[in-house]
Amino acid sequence: MTTPSAGPAAPALPISTRKVALLLAMASMTGPFAVDMYLPAFHEMERSLKTTPYMMQLSMTVFFIGMAVMALFHGAISDFVGRRPVIITALSVYALASAACALADNIQVLLFFRLVQGLTSTAGFIVGRALVRDLFDGPDAQRLQSQQTMIFGIAPIVAPILGGVIIRYAPWQAVFWVLTGLATFAMLLQWRYLPEGLPPEKRHRFSFSALMRNYLDVFLKPQFQVIAFGNAFIHVAVMVYILAAPAMVMTHLKLGEQGFHWVFVPSMGGIMLGAALSGRLAGKLKPVRQTMLGVLLAFLGVSVNVLVNYFFLPPSVPVHVMPLFLYACGMGLCLPPIQLHLMDYYPAIRGACTSMLSFTQMTVVAFVSGLLIPQISGSALSLAVTQWCLCVIGALA
Repeated sequence: MTTPSAGPAAPALPISTRKVALLLAMASMTGPFAVDMYLPAFHEMERSLKTTPYMMQLSMTVFFIGMAVMALFHGAISDFVGRRPVIITALSVYALASAACALADNIQVLLFFRLVQGLTSTAGFIVGRALVRDLFDGPDAQRLQSQQTMIFGIAPIVAPILGGVIIRYAPWQAVFWVLTGLATFAMLLQWRYLPEGLPPEKRHRFSFSALMRNYLDVFLKPQFQVIAFGNAFIHVAVMVYILAAPAMVMTHLKLGEQGFHWVFVPSMGGIMLGAALSGRLAGKLKPVRQTMLGVLLAFLGVSVNVLVNYFFLPPSVPVHVMPLFLYACGMGLCLPPIQLHLMDYYPAIRGACTSMLSFTQMTVVAFVSGLLIPQISGSALSLAVTQWCLCVIGALA
């Protein structure tokens, strides 16, 4: 097995590491905000756009398809032009697409601009991971990755709660106007403060054939395939309840538009706690041991979830949502060392590595969103069993 290389020494930073973590987290929040904030508006949008629940679910699926497709290019392009230009340009286009969603008067227009949102929403997350590895080594990189994950975890908690408040007092279009404003604000902050991690002398000359060679170099390594798909399935297991949140909250738990926090707070709170533990353990516990500890904790969470949903019906809070916290905590603990370890196999093309890693992850999420969620969201037990199966696949990898 090839031994990963940490690459060249990191450059000095003009701003503090916490500010870097905050900036990258803000750039990454566009994705979860676009997914979670409009969930409480599903029913109102169905009526306003004269469409069906299936088409509304499709608005989420096309978003993830866009994320998966562009995940192939954000990181790789940043290897050619630098990290800053990719993040700033993507945030600008995302803001315009959000405004277009607010102006949509039919489901077809909404679907198109949801696709554009998806195409641009992964830049902060993907390029940000490469930037972290550009600027920091070893435990420092893991600590910053963990700090970024902790701040990033706030978005899925706040987004559905904020969406519920907006829907209570304003039409659904207001959700997308808020997304427009947040993306514009984040773009201005990146333009003003975000450092560049890849100086011109370390960039590659853009070539489509070189891009394809980089992808093949990354994807054909068995280490990448195993780790990337393990990462994807562990991640998508928590996404089951995010993607099925309208059914879980309104149908199974019988809560209204203001009840989405019962799903999102345990899930994202667990990720944030796991990420905090990951940062604390950086340099103290070997990454492989930390990964296994996180995987075991996640497996315990999904197993408890299945038992709760089998023996305690009908679903109720907090009994049916607390296992989500346990799983998410394990996920937050194991993913930072997994992702950093994988990037160390490709020190010269980290952008391409993060692109392929995110493409794998988003492809699995799009598959689950489009094909599995409509089939399993009718039963809380089906959701629990599906999450268990996805976790086991990821744990085995």
